[in-house]
Amino acid sequence: MESQVERKEKDSFGDGRKGLDVQHLLSVPLVNQCYSWDCGLACVCMVLRTLGKSCTEVYTEDLDAMECGESIWTIDLAYILSRHNVPLEFYTITLGVNSEHFKKPFYQSHFNHDESRVNLLFQKAEQRGIHAQKRRVQMEELLQQVQQQYAVIVLVNQSYLHCLNCKSSTGKVQKLPLDKHLKSEAQIPLTLTPADL
Repeated sequence: MESQVERKEKDSFGDGRKGLDVQHLLSVPLVNQCYSWDCGLACVCMVLRTLGKSCTEVYTEDLDAMECGESIWTIDLAYILSRHNVPLEFYTITLGVNSEHFKKPFYQSHFNHDESRVNLLFQKAEQRGIHAQKRRVQMEELLQQVQQQYAVIVLVNQSYLHCLNCKSSTGKVQKLPLDKHLKSEAQIPLTLTPADL
């Protein structure tokens, strides 16, 4: 796993705060989503492959063990990584199920089953060596983790994001640090948290 990091101090957050402008190159094998619901599983596969581990069981044995069907929650990903002996830190803004998800079409058909299953996973997480912490993660922390060669999985709802530097006709993204070109629809700098929005 080779990595190249270029650092220089500057106003890297666009609001006057000094920070590191980091370009971090790490060879991560791309794993595309197969379905509309498996973005987290694809991320887990990329982490496993980067660590030199096989991910052939993720969509089969691991998914079966979670008994979640196509309804994958962030805590499921933590359990799958734990099954592969990947040490992790797990941060979320909700320890358990956010009851507001019931209103979202994606969750409605299986919310009652998911609510009890996911809450139980959170309750048993410590026993599995998964320390889930309720807190937001700031961009500076994410940059520090990447600089230290840690993989970072940040799950956000794509519909809340758009590229400010994309060419509208081609949709091609200019290469800029994430915090420079992704902003929320309200034009507020995006604070990324590893939790379902």
